[in-house]
Amino acid sequence: MCREAYPIETDTVVMMHGNYDGVYPPPRQKDVVAKDLTLDPEQPIVGCLGNIRSYKGIDLVCRAIGSSDKPVQFLCAGDPHAEFDLDALKIEFKTLKGAVLLPRRISDQEFSDFTNLCDIILLPYRQITGSGALLAALTLGRGVIASDLPFFREILGAKPMAGRLVEPENPNALASAISDYLEVPPDLRQMAARKLADLFRWDEVIKPVAEALSRLKS
Repeated sequence: MCREAYPIETDTVVMMHGNYDGVYPPPRQKDVVAKDLTLDPEQPIVGCLGNIRSYKGIDLVCRAIGSSDKPVQFLCAGDPHAEFDLDALKIEFKTLKGAVLLPRRISDQEFSDFTNLCDIILLPYRQITGSGALLAALTLGRGVIASDLPFFREILGAKPMAGRLVEPENPNALASAISDYLEVPPDLRQMAARKLADLFRWDEVIKPVAEALSRLKS
């Protein structure tokens, strides 16, 4: 896509987005974090973490959870964009049971705590080019459910234990995927997510750039 949009008269190098090894601190105990948020650590929790933006489909999650036959708790935490309709989201959250909205910037410790607390990280984006949120979730051992868009498909397409893809803008499909993915044993989801994250270690993803620099040097 970049080559098509910005044609230049030289070779270009593609480097994959690296994982987040060593970035986030170890999480606090799950039951302590859950208590602070008034959530039940014994019941399923799904999360949308990071900057709150319209394209991330948080409203779709609210609709999916609201229509689901299976009780699922929902944690949404992050800094809302200035143009995001936060008031509308607050109204939607009031209709949900076991839903917590923290519309503020979260620290690295909180991101680690919240990711560890969640059984699944949700990425029902309406559009995407690349995603740090996906690699962060996988690095911290959490499987994801994401929209069936090119970047997510490239990373998750052949790894169903690490994550599932759903039709964009379809809350019913999202609700079904949540229920289905929760049936996978947690240790299998976590192991698959972490194994996938290992494919994107920085000493691996940097190789195309290092090789290009070596050719220039020679």
